[in-house]
Parts: sequence; structure tokens; C-alpha cells
Amino acid sequence: MAVIGQKKEEGTPYTPTGFSQTSKSIIGKTVTIKGNISSKEAMEIHGKVQGNIDSEKSVEIKQGGEIKGNIKAQEVRIEGKVEGDIIAKTKTVITPQGHVSGKIVTDRLVIEEGAVFRGTVEMGGPIKTETKPQEGKNG
Repeated sequence: MAVIGQKKEEGTPYTPTGFSQTSKSIIGKTVTIKGNISSKEAMEIHGKVQGNIDSEKSVEIKQGGEIKGNIKAQEVRIEGKVEGDIIAKTKTVITPQGHVSGKIVTDRLVIEEGAVFRGTVEMGGPIKTETKPQEGKNG
């Protein structure tokens, strides 16, 4: 591979311009997962998950995405549907297309006009990381 116009210093990894060193797991629209998911990277969910999601980074539930389970992450953004509890260490956002039923524990909460939220919220203070496990439905 030729690199023109960039000087690579010896001992440093090469990262082409326009590429990020962060990674993201993407669950496609046609994917259905029955079971728990644990990840050290950001997640983008377009499909369906029946189980709990635990990510060290952000979790985005895109439009058309459906979660029946609890979510624990650094930051959570909901454009789809979530039935379960959410623990977000820094921020939770529910967009106008988002529907959430459950408890939200977060430092900051944004509920945009048009969003649907049915449940309770705990904000401020230390984040409690315990949630009641929700069992996925078989069948």
C-alpha cells in the first residue's frame, strides 16, 4: 500500500485517513437473537433481541429495532422499541420514534417530543448497576 502525503513515524501504527480505530457491532434488520449479549464495543441494533444487552460502550436501538430485555451501557439511544430496564452511566436519549417501557437509571435523560416512555426514572447520584434479570421468551 502506498501512502502519499503522510509521514509515518517509526513505531506508530498506521491508520488511513477517514478510518476510525473504534469498532462497532451491528445487528442487522433481519437478525433475531434469543439470548444475552455482552460486548466491549459499541453496538447498533436494527433487528430483534430477546435477552439482556451489556456493553462497555454505547448501545443504539435503531428504528425498527426491538429489545425485550434489560440494557446496560455507557450511553443508550433509542429510536426503536425497548421493553425492559435501562442503565446508562452517562446519558439516555429517546428519539421521537422511540418507545420505552421500563425503568431508566441514568445521569442524563433526553426525551424528545413525540417519544413514548412508560416507566420510572432515577437520575443523579451514583448509578446502581443492579437490574432484575428478565427472561427471554422461548418460541
